[in-house]
Amino acid sequence: MKAPLLTALLLAVATLAAAAVPSGDGLPLSAANAEAKKRCPGSKRSPKKIKVTGAQRLVICLVNKRREARGLRRLKRQKSISKAASRHTRQMRGSGCFAHRCSGEPDLTGRLTRADYIPCGCSWNASENIAWGKGKKSGSPAKVVRAWMRSSSHRATLLGSGLEHIGVGFRRGSPYSGKKKLATYTIDVGYRR
Repeated sequence: MKAPLLTALLLAVATLAAAAVPSGDGLPLSAANAEAKKRCPGSKRSPKKIKVTGAQRLVICLVNKRREARGLRRLKRQKSISKAASRHTRQMRGSGCFAHRCSGEPDLTGRLTRADYIPCGCSWNASENIAWGKGKKSGSPAKVVRAWMRSSSHRATLLGSGLEHIGVGFRRGSPYSGKKKLATYTIDVGYRR
């Protein structure tokens, strides 16, 4: 498998203005990838060589380097959105489901509500990307973020101009196998105003 399997979901609620993301990503992939690798050491490691918190930190670092390269604000790790992303990754990994909603769990809005990210009596927006991959070739944080950046819908999720918060879920194994060289990821991003 050359690229992680991935999918995206974009939800908008309240008075949401469309995210301003340039067509393409505005930078050559090689330049953005080289810059991110330089400042996010360890991002090319195989899933079996990364701790959960390390993988989460690396994905956030890689996303923020790409945002900074485009003049966008860094996203801050937020506890409740992180909880929602981690719970969803655990659900996918434990149920053999690779989707934004697995059997027996709420959709993204429900997961964010359960994790206390919303309702907030405010305007909010949330988006989600998911992926799984194998080893250094497609399961490392660097390869997963790179694959998301090569897809216009996934890239839009990560580069939305109004975003503030980020949460990352990571588990070894895929939704279909418990092998440690595989990894499953969820990234939730959003804002509350």
